[in-house]
Amino acid sequence: MAHIPIGTTSTRISYTATSGQTAFTIPFEYFAQSDIKVYQEGTLLTITTHYTISDNTTYTGGFDGGTVTLVTGATLNDEVVIALDMVTERTTDFPTSGAFNIDTLNTWIDKMILFFKQAFEEIDRKVGRPVTSTETYSL
Repeated sequence: MAHIPIGTTSTRISYTATSGQTAFTIPFEYFAQSDIKVYQEGTLLTITTHYTISDNTTYTGGFDGGTVTLVTGATLNDEVVIALDMVTERTTDFPTSGAFNIDTLNTWIDKMILFFKQAFEEIDRKVGRPVTSTETYSL
């Protein structure tokens, strides 16, 4: 089976719902349904209680997107946000000698790239100063 390709798609998407809309596309990669957070009008929803996820093509180590389906249809113009929210942790250690599992290495590298994408998405949404700024006041 092919390994999950990690593209350049943002790890967050916002939709303006139509009346009664239930299906929303997840256009980015993830490794587990627990990596996905769904917000409706700013409120964090709970998987199985408020929505389900149908995963797209399964690759070794993850999914290349999917579909969030709300249990109850959205109201017209509701903002629905889907975001990657992976827990940043190291769950793999490699042996110092002996056999080396290439699939495990590829999955770990894929996760690191998604961690970076997730972090940059969050950083890009913060207030800051340009690198050329000489200001020293606290933000």
